[in-house]
Order: sequence, then structure tokens, then C-alpha cells
Amino acid sequence: MRWLAKAALQNTISVLPRGVEVNGLLQRYGTGSVVMTPQRVVAKLARVGGRHLDHQRRFGARPLPETEVVEVGTGFAPLLPVGLYLAGAKAVHTFDIVRLANTARTCDMLGHLIATADSGALERECPWVLPERLDHVRAITADPPPGLEPLLAEMHISYHVGDASG
Repeated sequence: MRWLAKAALQNTISVLPRGVEVNGLLQRYGTGSVVMTPQRVVAKLARVGGRHLDHQRRFGARPLPETEVVEVGTGFAPLLPVGLYLAGAKAVHTFDIVRLANTARTCDMLGHLIATADSGALERECPWVLPERLDHVRAITADPPPGLEPLLAEMHISYHVGDASG
């Protein structure tokens, strides 16, 4: 499992001085995983979001609109939590050990998401996106509230940062 290797490496980096910055630089210049473009945003949302939604449909006890979803490993931009909101989740609780997400990157990601909607790519790649939720994200993107938590709260997303051990 690739995520195990990633988690082990990130855990090792986290104990380094300025570990968050080192991790960000490795992701930006090593893997390129934090460099967002509209095409990367919609491709990742289609791949990861689609897989999660398929699992929820198959194994979930209730329909998504009646479900509060937990997502672990928010990262630099909360794309999956936003995707789960767009699909109709009642609420999303996303967790990170270290605060990586910020308002600027989240607004940038939302802008890319709206660009893919405008081009038709979002509807083609993610047919599960609810139009009324997309309209709400469009409005939020046009006039975002200040701060990450209020921005995410507009989409029924709560962002939790901390170590689960205490």
C-alpha cells in the first residue's frame, strides 16, 4: 500500500526541524502533488472521490445526505472533503495531525474546481456532483469568508488539527 510508505516518510519528516516546510517542498518539487491545475483537481476528485462514493454506496448504512463523513489526512487543500460536500454529504469532518491547509490554497483549489465546472470537465468526470451544491461553492468562491474554518463551514466541513493520542 502506497499510503503506508507515504505515512512513514511523512512521520519521519515531521520530527525534523521545520518538517512541515520540508514536506511541502518535497511534495511541490519532488512529486508535484501540491501543484494544482484545473485538470489535476478534477482528475483527482474523479479518481479519489468516485472511489470513496462507490464504497459509501456499497457499504454505507445510510444514504450520503444522511451521513456525516470522516476524512483523515486533509493535506494542503481539502479537495476530498469539498468533493464529499458536492456529492451531498450531510457533513464532513476532516482531520490532520499538522495544519497544512490554508485559506489561500483552498480558495485556489475552489477556483480550479469552478474553472472545470465552467469548461464542462467537472460534469463529465464527476457526474455525482449535485448542481445546487456546485452553485453554492460557486457563490462561496466569488465572495469567500475570511479564514479557513469559516470558509469550510460554509460547505458543512469541519477541519480538525491535532494528534489523536491526546
